[in-house]
Amino acid sequence: MENNFSHLRMWASADGAVILDTQLGTISRLNSTGAQVWEAFRRGQDVETIAVDLARETGEQIEALERDVRDFIQTLVAQHALAD
Repeated sequence: MENNFSHLRMWASADGAVILDTQLGTISRLNSTGAQVWEAFRRGQDVETIAVDLARETGEQIEALERDVRDFIQTLVAQHALAD
């Protein structure tokens, strides 16, 4: 996936984040975990690294987190909150 996010603006708080797509004029809301995943992916981290970090924080199994992170990223791409 191409990591070109120049048209996206994110505002984050402890509760999550809001992403504004300046090209499409859309707004996406993320909970705090979603915001953490979005920001890590935007910085160029791969799914496996994001899952390992989440597993360390939550105690969840890495395999399940990798699947969840992949699904979440695909959802963000479909909603144009991430560039594909």
